[in-house]
Amino acid sequence: MFEECSSLESIILPSSVTKIDKYAFYNCTELKTVAIPENTKEIYRYAFSRCDKLVNIIWNNMTYNTLEEFMNTFREAGNLYENYE
Repeated sequence: MFEECSSLESIILPSSVTKIDKYAFYNCTELKTVAIPENTKEIYRYAFSRCDKLVNIIWNNMTYNTLEEFMNTFREAGNLYENYE
């Protein structure tokens, strides 16, 4: 999707996005904010790997400050998430 797009700083994904594929945002080194639609139910391994500046993940009317915090909540809601390490 946006793999290795070093100029991408923020993105609001459209409501039509139901899954985020492997490496979708891999190495987007400047990505700080991503808004994920509530109906997204699958996020695959490495989707946000090497997005070291990612500090605002918005999903389900909540803002998460770390990817780990978001993924724990995402999984607890019964969604599919493969380990992002």
